[in-house]
Amino acid sequence: MKKILFVIMMVASTVAMAQTGYVNSQALIGDMPEVAKADESLKQLATRLQADVAKREENAKQKMEELAYEMQAPKVTPERQQEIRLLAQEIEKEVTNANKLSELELASKRNELLEPVYKKVNDAIAAIAKKRGMKVVVDISAILYADEDLDLTADVRKELGL
Repeated sequence: MKKILFVIMMVASTVAMAQTGYVNSQALIGDMPEVAKADESLKQLATRLQADVAKREENAKQKMEELAYEMQAPKVTPERQQEIRLLAQEIEKEVTNANKLSELELASKRNELLEPVYKKVNDAIAAIAKKRGMKVVVDISAILYADEDLDLTADVRKELGL
């Protein structure tokens, strides 16, 4: 009974492996013309955000210098010193939060621009997999060895018009 079960499992795994293909999705995505356009838009946004961050940090530096000057004044009360410390902490927190928001904005824009590209590539992979009778398609990065006959990348590339 164990031998029969073992043989059935081996046949089933062989059939499943015969219905598995792979693609180099990173190469496909990198060759999409939409990615070059997205990269250009992202560069422009990153440049603008970096300029905003630099301006924000310069303003914060100036405010911190003013607070430091005020802190050194001879007649500053301990209460005012505490207020100045709190203001300085608040300025640092605002700069940190603004920088994080800039990073999030850039990541969100990247997702917005590239999501249609990912969908287009995934749809092309699904279409080729169906044509070739594949049940499973994995990325080449997850494979240590596979026969080149199972590589769907060239067919997907044609499907995408690349």
